[in-house]
Order: sequence, then structure tokens, then C-alpha cells
Amino acid sequence: MPRTCPWCGMETADLHQCEWCQRVLDPVSASTNAPAGAPPPNDPADNTDDCPVTPLAPLSIRLEWFLGLALPLLAVSMAAAHFVPVACNIVTVSTSFCAGFLVSVYQVVQSVDEHWAPVGFAVVLSLMFGPVFVLAGFLALVIMTRVEGCATVVILLSLHLLSAIAIAYSAAPELQVALRMAGAAPQASLPGLMTLAVVAGWTAANFWRPLDE
Repeated sequence: MPRTCPWCGMETADLHQCEWCQRVLDPVSASTNAPAGAPPPNDPADNTDDCPVTPLAPLSIRLEWFLGLALPLLAVSMAAAHFVPVACNIVTVSTSFCAGFLVSVYQVVQSVDEHWAPVGFAVVLSLMFGPVFVLAGFLALVIMTRVEGCATVVILLSLHLLSAIAIAYSAAPELQVALRMAGAAPQASLPGLMTLAVVAGWTAANFWRPLDE
């Protein structure tokens, strides 16, 4: 029966060592089952130079924390865009930045150090072709290959597009106009440019993520 790793929050079939982060889950049983002649495991008390490691909360808990802040933020942004339609673009950029920041701080997606290449490539494609086509392409890659870097791109672009469309619709309650304002329509004036906000927030959050993840 698989168990949940207290360090990374993923399920692993190995009851003694996590298949994802390779951390030992049960040091006592691991030392008992070690082969003859193998060196004993390091005592955590001997590693005085190492930083203390805090177990990572399960993904469901981290997602709940993220939504607990992101949804009220989106509601406030929609209200601001409704009463001040002129500031719709500023509100969209600010909300997208905060969404990218929060989704990375709560470790719902991987960090910049691990997945900067696919996200940077997606930004370039978004500037050229718009975020909708890029999102569809990376979503197909996730379904076919299950690559984590592509999943990070899908989450970031989805957050930006959903926020932008909701805010634009609050400012102009017509679907075609809202899609064009959000950069989700082919005839958008600056397609993909506002996606830089969610990537900037995701990048800035790297300074607040724990060093031991």
C-alpha cells in the first residue's frame, strides 16, 4: 500500500525511501535492512552544518492555501475592474503577478531553477502567437508525455488566462470584447504580452521558496 512522503507530499510505493525525492522515510527500518558491510546511516545529530529540513505539506493542503488567497484576490480585482474599467489592464497585470507569486510560494508548481527553460520558451511563443495556442500545445504535451516542465507552463498560463478573462468580463460584460481585452483572441492588440506578469511573479517567488526543497 503506497504511503505519502512527509517531505515532498507525493505518494510512493516504497515504504522506506521516497521514489520522488529519494529521502529515507523510515531510518530505523532502513538501517535494519541494510546489507552486511554497508556503512551505517548518518546520524542527523552529526550534521551540524546542515540546515533543518521542514516536511512539506501535502499537495492538497498547499493547493487549499493557495486558493484561500487567490480567490479573494480575484474577487477584489474583478470588483475594481467593474467600477474602474479604465484600469482593467493594470488590475490584470497585478493580479496575474500575484497569482504567479502565490502558486510558486505555496509550491503548487516547480521552482524557476528547475523549469525556467520550458517557461521561457512558452513566453516567447506567447508573444508570437498568443497564450491560447501555446496553452493548447503544452496541454497536449502534458497529456502525451507527462513532463513536469510542461505542466508548470500549463498551470501558469491557465492562471493568467482565467484571471484576465474574468477581470476583462467584469469591465466589459461581452464575451468577445472580454476575450480581446484579455489577449485570448486572435485579434488582440498585444497577445501574450501580459503573460509576462505571471512569469515575473513565479520568478520573484523563487527568493521566498525554502532552500531545502
